[in-house]
Amino acid sequence: MHNILVTEIDTFVLLLQKESEQKIQNIVNIETILIILLLFVLLIEAFYIFLPAEKEIRTKTIALKKSNENLEERISLEIKKNQEQTSYMLQQSRLAQMGEMISMIAHQWRQPLASISAISGTLTLDLMLDNFNNKFFKERLEAISELTQHLSVTIDDFRTFFKNDKKEEVSEVKSIINESISIIGQTLKNKNINLIVNCEDQPQIKSYTNEIKQVLLNLMKNSEDILLDKKIKEPKIWINVHKTDTEIYISIEDNAGGIPKDITEQVFDPYFSTKKEKDGTGLGLYMSKIIIQEHCRGKLLVENTSNGALFTIVLPIYFNGEET
Repeated sequence: MHNILVTEIDTFVLLLQKESEQKIQNIVNIETILIILLLFVLLIEAFYIFLPAEKEIRTKTIALKKSNENLEERISLEIKKNQEQTSYMLQQSRLAQMGEMISMIAHQWRQPLASISAISGTLTLDLMLDNFNNKFFKERLEAISELTQHLSVTIDDFRTFFKNDKKEEVSEVKSIINESISIIGQTLKNKNINLIVNCEDQPQIKSYTNEIKQVLLNLMKNSEDILLDKKIKEPKIWINVHKTDTEIYISIEDNAGGIPKDITEQVFDPYFSTKKEKDGTGLGLYMSKIIIQEHCRGKLLVENTSNGALFTIVLPIYFNGEET
């Protein structure tokens, strides 16, 4: 009897244990389902919260990309416009300089043409008087030939002066200076302006020599104008050259008293000119600086000295086949 009771109790305990485990499992399943449902709800909520934000981010990203593309296009357009403007101003400057050079050539031609006319008149008179002398005629004809050759060289200088250099060339600084002086020298002489050149060394540069000649000519012409405008009694222009291990310095100085301090910083600005009453374009110094800095990898500086204005061209020296 006792054994039967124990067996029934054990059976009852097992049933209770199984029922308890089943309830626990059911509770776990319910909790799992609730957790899954909660996660699902949170996921849906997150989707609806972040989807608009993602769309907004995508929209803003597209807008930003488009804005950057537009900005790049505008920058490219502005660069192109700036290059075109610089090219146009360079052309303006060259045309103005060409007009000045024609006047210089007229000064250079006046004396040779007068000499040719005088020699021709003498020869004509001798023929009319039947005073023909073979040796005299030969000498006079040779003189005419030399004078016409001088006129031809002047035209060649003028023609090559404005020819665009397609490539850099190695040249001696002294040669570049002398070729520039050959254009304006006679004009300065006719106006009693003393030109003093100090260039003992023979440094070389590798650059666009015609453009450097244009800058030198412009600086000398500016000095000429201011010397005449101020009616300096003993007008002078100095051209000095010196070098360091790496650079060449070409300075052009006059004794016209210098540039007023309040406009010293403006002299290289485009269209700024102190010669408005003389139809100055205001492009000469601006384009000179552009040429030296951007084309020739140099610097164009200005300062006042005890004599007057001093402009200095700084260029890299060319040594043993290499530019320093």
